Amino acid sequence: MAITDSYFTAEDYRAAKGLLDDSEDDLIELQAVAISRYQEKVSGQYFNADEAGLTRRFVGNGTSVLRVDQDGCPGIASAEGVTVTGHTAYELFPLNAALGPEPKPYTAIVLTSGVFTAGEIVDVEADWGWPAVPALVKEVGIELLAIWRGQSARSTNNMAEIDGVVAMSPLAMSLVKRFVSAYTKVRVA
Repeated sequence: MAITDSYFTAEDYRAAKGLLDDSEDDLIELQAVAISRYQEKVSGQYFNADEAGLTRRFVGNGTSVLRVDQDGCPGIASAEGVTVTGHTAYELFPLNAALGPEPKPYTAIVLTSGVFTAGEIVDVEADWGWPAVPALVKEVGIELLAIWRGQSARSTNNMAEIDGVVAMSPLAMSLVKRFVSAYTKVRVA
């Protein structure tokens, strides 16, 4: 998948919602892209893998640690094929990012000796992004689209509340909040 792809397909959507009619697949695909971009805006990162072997540039900070989860990029998707210009002795952190039920991106390069000189331009070639789209990201995207399309039990515009009508049910809001808290990048000053 490219970073411009959606996190789910029209086929995924129809399967999740029990729909057989594929006549609106082109529209669903377009809306899936829009929902995926919304998820990125809310979380501050993307969840697909970028093209293989793409080089990104970073500025050294005088320490042995180079953060690579910057500018909306979640980090490095795979340890395979990573090259760091001018440096050969390094480890990718977190060390166990690829392990566990949901592999995560590597967010930092840590030199085993020396430092990234302050102001040094460091080119890093790697596969960027997430190793795979997390299941929760896909499921939340599908449900948000179903709410948007009015094809979810969570879609409502007529739930009476004390103060009036609620545009989204509390259950839908809970779904959005869970996504935001689970996948929003922590901003470091």
